[in-house]
Amino acid sequence: MNNAMPPAPLIDTLTEIRPAREREAAVASGTTVILLCASLACISMAMPLHGGRYGRDAIGWMIAGLVANLLAFAGWSVAPIGRFARPNITAICGLCVAVQGVLLLSYRPGAYLLDPRYEGVQPAMIWLGILVVLAVSSMADRPWFGRLHKPLLLAAFAACALWVFRHSPNPPIDTFVIHQESSQALLAGKNPYAEHLTNIYGMDTPYLPNAFVTPDKLLFGYTYPPVSLLIGTAGYALTHDHRHALL
Repeated sequence: MNNAMPPAPLIDTLTEIRPAREREAAVASGTTVILLCASLACISMAMPLHGGRYGRDAIGWMIAGLVANLLAFAGWSVAPIGRFARPNITAICGLCVAVQGVLLLSYRPGAYLLDPRYEGVQPAMIWLGILVVLAVSSMADRPWFGRLHKPLLLAAFAACALWVFRHSPNPPIDTFVIHQESSQALLAGKNPYAEHLTNIYGMDTPYLPNAFVTPDKLLFGYTYPPVSLLIGTAGYALTHDHRHALL
């Protein structure tokens, strides 16, 4: 077996290459963080604009978020951005979470609440404020509540979601109706993909061509992957609301 050491020039070359590669990796990861944060910010701007409904401005924000995501996963990097972001990743992520929290707090917690006038300081907003504070503080080296921090974060998130479920039990959104009726069909032993589900929008709407609907039925069944169907059905079986399984 030859245990001879590599020549000294080769060792010197490797010593020079390794730090250079580490610097390149740091720049790339820093740029990735900025792009992912930009994507999060764009989606945060899009979602509350029309209560989750279609809007050209919302679509523009979503496209911008998608482009930022694609650039991040493609490994696109810009040296000045990467060098700035790398040592400040925690602060940048915390700032993005804080901005998203402020945006959420500036809108109503649901588009289809039972009481449309219920716009004051409400429990959901209080829980959302607590959630934002916990999320931002979790970026610290030592979270405020130690081992309890993550359970408290999850509890605040669940409280926000459950409040919305309670105060918006039957939102007139096709996605909600499709998941509810498909869960019912599966539990009844039927094939949700072969069912004609309820059309809540009627004819001549911007959502679906008339060729795909009748005045009261969709001419197609469930349109999502089986895993989504199984998860939603589990929630519906327990609470008659598939959204509980999404928690």
